[in-house]
Amino acid sequence: MHHMSHPNVARMLAVVRSGLVIMELASESLFSWYQHGWVADWGPKTHVGHQAALGLAHLHAHPIIPRDVKSCNFLVFPPSSGDWVVPVVKLGDLGIAVR
Repeated sequence: MHHMSHPNVARMLAVVRSGLVIMELASESLFSWYQHGWVADWGPKTHVGHQAALGLAHLHAHPIIPRDVKSCNFLVFPPSSGDWVVPVVKLGDLGIAVR
């Protein structure tokens, strides 16, 4: 899966012998982002959900099934513009994904 590239799927940087996967560093999970109350309006919530769906659609097109889809496994990254109204959301935990 390391050869896949999509803006809404977290990049895998390395895998060590013990099976530990090293991925790009996120600021927090989508679950904690919502818990902290960062999003109040439906517009940003809809955009965040759309990004999550794009990441899932990309995996399914390859066909990879990420059997552990939940808000804790979506990672929140600052957008390139620096505007935290709508962050970049990427699917991050593919530990039990299957082809």
